[in-house]
Amino acid sequence: AAITNSGAATFALACSEEGCAFTCAVDDAGAGSCVAPYAVIVVGEGSHTVSVRATDDAGNAGDASVYAWTVDLTSPLSTLQSAVSFVPYGTFVPLSGTAADGLSGVARVDVNTGGDAGWALATGTTSWSASFSASRFFHAVRSRATDVAGNAETGDASVIVHTSLVPASGVVGQESFTANCYNQPSAIGLSYPNAV
Repeated sequence: AAITNSGAATFALACSEEGCAFTCAVDDAGAGSCVAPYAVIVVGEGSHTVSVRATDDAGNAGDASVYAWTVDLTSPLSTLQSAVSFVPYGTFVPLSGTAADGLSGVARVDVNTGGDAGWALATGTTSWSASFSASRFFHAVRSRATDVAGNAETGDASVIVHTSLVPASGVVGQESFTANCYNQPSAIGLSYPNAV
């Protein structure tokens, strides 16, 4: 059955003969006369059905055609873990996490590592992994899950990864800085008194 994140649906009606009349029923409601296009709005998540029956001019009624679909209105949730919280500049940082959706299932998980970085697709869905190169003073890393119905997570999971300005390959100098890593800093002052 089709899966959607909307309770509204529109159906085309067709008959093998000219001049047919239609009766339609939504879920367990009684059938009533309907015309094409037939628009419905269902309430609530879960499985829904529309039943359509055509009757010709002579009064012969055909078998009912039934269309079933699932409505999923709830966003999935993801978790995010970083194997480290403080790394040298240029180090690849492994990320992992989980994601869950109670109805349609998780379709994808994307990760954002802060700054100008966009969202990048992680590997896996209910159990996922990703990595990035530490290239900023700190990275506010976020994960966002999307389910099969198209609902995207609204409150992303997040962690902070701090970065030393000393590359992993060797010491290039000493640094001093002042900033609050949990808020966007208004200024960051850097000095390299013994740079080589």
